[in-house]
Amino acid sequence: MPRKSFQYKHLSKVQRERRLKKSYNHRISRRGYARFGKDLQKTLKVSTNLPRHVVWKYAHQNKQGGYNDDKTMAQAEKIDEVTKGVEDGTIHTEGRNDILRIALGTPEHSGVRAVGNYVTQRGYYDGHAVGTISNIVAHGTMFDRESPDEKIHTVMLGESYRRVSVDYVLSPNALLPVPVPDEMTTLRDAHKSYVAWPKDLICPKQPNDVECGYYVMRYMKELIENQSIPIEENFNGKDTYTLEEIDEVRVEWINFIQEYV
Repeated sequence: MPRKSFQYKHLSKVQRERRLKKSYNHRISRRGYARFGKDLQKTLKVSTNLPRHVVWKYAHQNKQGGYNDDKTMAQAEKIDEVTKGVEDGTIHTEGRNDILRIALGTPEHSGVRAVGNYVTQRGYYDGHAVGTISNIVAHGTMFDRESPDEKIHTVMLGESYRRVSVDYVLSPNALLPVPVPDEMTTLRDAHKSYVAWPKDLICPKQPNDVECGYYVMRYMKELIENQSIPIEENFNGKDTYTLEEIDEVRVEWINFIQEYV
């Protein structure tokens, strides 16, 4: 990629901004927390997955087993404090609110209502937006907004984004549109967690017995016909399209082709 190209400049800017947003220095390189955790599991010779707070501490330690700055050390001590509280029974973890999330101060909210199963498109390739509707990277569940000033992982959820739980990952190395500093940067890291996702890169989930082309055509048809309606209202509560809705697109496509045959 030419160093002076638009894509290179855009990618460099994105990577610089990501680095600036990181609160704590770590040594996981480009592997991500999930891959680092697997490698650490082999190093420690344990058969079960390591808790996320344990992985976090190892990832931020230097080669001597210490921490390079006071802020990271203070966060590690906070993790130890929460861990002790859980062991003593004074602190309770539940679901996604594990020790790491409590210690980092990014608790998940449980008072949101799921509005249907959805799939998310990549929208990003090596940090560069490509805007393709057919490049599905994950299956998830989109949730209603709680309030205009809703936050996710302590960051304001923008008007053009929606809260999505990542239920099934197809492209684990795909970068998150809105990474969570020191916790999640790729879809592999975000599996079974909540993330912010651009609402124009979310569409209803396709059933296994429906051809992808017709399904995407139906989705695009509704977007075009209802441009004035917000996407979350357009698909509110819709898990998928019915066969009748798909057949409608098939008939329209056949009629269009017949005009030129």
